[in-house]
Amino acid sequence: MANPVVFFDIEIGGQPAGRIEMTLRA
Repeated sequence: MANPVVFFDIEIGGQPAGRIEMTLRA
């Protein structure tokens, strides 16, 4: 079973500042 991946889009002052990718291991 594949681990789900969660993406967090980060915005600072209304400007995109990057994306954090997390892999949830169950």
